[in-house]
Amino acid sequence: MEVTITGRHMTVPGKVQDRIVEKIGGLEKYHDKIQSIKVVVEENEAKTSAEIETVISLPGRDPLVLTEKAESLFAAIDILHDKAERQLTKLKEKLKNHK
Repeated sequence: MEVTITGRHMTVPGKVQDRIVEKIGGLEKYHDKIQSIKVVVEENEAKTSAEIETVISLPGRDPLVLTEKAESLFAAIDILHDKAERQLTKLKEKLKNHK
């Protein structure tokens, strides 16, 4: 699985990249067929809010797009991880029960 991290109008600091890889890269345990994850990070100029957009590519499906806004980048990453975990688990259960 490939994780691509991009900053919109900013460079993403190393600590933030490490946290994204740790949290978002760990989503593979909730759905084992993830092909790639693209993460776009944006923080306003005053650094009072942050937005993270994640696109998760799965085979044979439309990509799963998640967006989260929070007061800090780390809070947005944690909330986004929880959202992705719930949606991937739900999707996997739906596929499992379909057979």
